[in-house]
Amino acid sequence: MSYTHALSEARYENLGLRMTSLINDTAPRAKSGLDIGAGAGGLTRKLIEMTGIAFSGIEPSLQHDQLVDGNIKILKGFAHEIPFANETFDVATLTSVYEHIQPRLRLKSLQEIYRVLKPKGVLIGQIPNMYFPIELHSKLPFQSYLPRRAAQWYLKNFSSVAWKDHEVDWFRVGPMQLKKDAFSAGFIEGRVYRANYEREAIPRRFHWAIPMLRILPLGFDFYFKK
Repeated sequence: MSYTHALSEARYENLGLRMTSLINDTAPRAKSGLDIGAGAGGLTRKLIEMTGIAFSGIEPSLQHDQLVDGNIKILKGFAHEIPFANETFDVATLTSVYEHIQPRLRLKSLQEIYRVLKPKGVLIGQIPNMYFPIELHSKLPFQSYLPRRAAQWYLKNFSSVAWKDHEVDWFRVGPMQLKKDAFSAGFIEGRVYRANYEREAIPRRFHWAIPMLRILPLGFDFYFKK
């Protein structure tokens, strides 16, 4: 197993454990779940294994209408246009997705999630700390503080990540905006928690920054109840 693959697996494992803990605390009787922004299903599979919940997924970047991998079915879809009926799921997960949603679509996306959740359903998720000194998508210092045009130039010319030639497809957003949108969408209860990854899920070249995490978390976990 390559170091990159091991790092990715450690991240899924750690994030899966955190999301599972929130699900157990807020939706212990959940039977059905939707993973929004599921990618190729790496975290979705962890959630199925850890919770026993029958998860489906949606992912906007799929080349085809759906991806089926064993007991995982992922449909092509967006958070603001979820291809499922009203009140379908007990729980929805939104991990490392909210910061990628266009600002004009944030409220609509949370309204859609609210729509597909059953009564007393729960939205569980995570957002990165967009004000952490090292930008967590590009791995570049202080990129989050730059105007978007400058941030794009910085990404293209200095980042080593695979998507460095693509646009900066994330936005500076934090817990206050998330809570505002969630309650505006109709959720009646919620909480945001400071959260960090374990050491094995952090690239070695950034281990020097681990002491910072006592003051500045890498991200925030959250739940909102319908």
